[in-house]
Amino acid sequence: MGKARVAKSQETMQPRGSDETWVTWVAQIARGDEPVLASLYDASSRLVYGLALRILGDAGAAEEVTLDVYLQVWRQATRFDPARGKVSTWLLAMARSRAIDRLRARPHEVAQGETLEVLAEARSEKPGPEESAAITQQEAQVRRALDALSVEQSSSPISED
Repeated sequence: MGKARVAKSQETMQPRGSDETWVTWVAQIARGDEPVLASLYDASSRLVYGLALRILGDAGAAEEVTLDVYLQVWRQATRFDPARGKVSTWLLAMARSRAIDRLRARPHEVAQGETLEVLAEARSEKPGPEESAAITQQEAQVRRALDALSVEQSSSPISED
């Protein structure tokens, strides 16, 4: 890749606007200015999405985390304190936290160190497709046999001799 191409790809990854602008935007968002939230999103969403994607490894989940972050910005803009850090740091901290929460919430993730071979050997409590089909066939045979019994045969108690 040429130098111009590398510079161009790095340029598109950089957030737009200065931190001073972002601080002003967050203050306006805190006052309920929706269009400014859209401006902050346009300027910074690549940064937030990139971190979420790196943590989650799933584009769809990273998009959801990104949207969650900006919803949180909308709800908590009044809590932002520029004396404690940059807006970009605040956004990335929210993205990281949300992405890690999403990772922890995944119910059937492969545990670290487990190989696919180990997981393939793990058996489910539920019957597989072949076993389910065999059970269904047996149930149908039993129903047909019961239906073929006469009234006397089906109502008489079973004797154990």
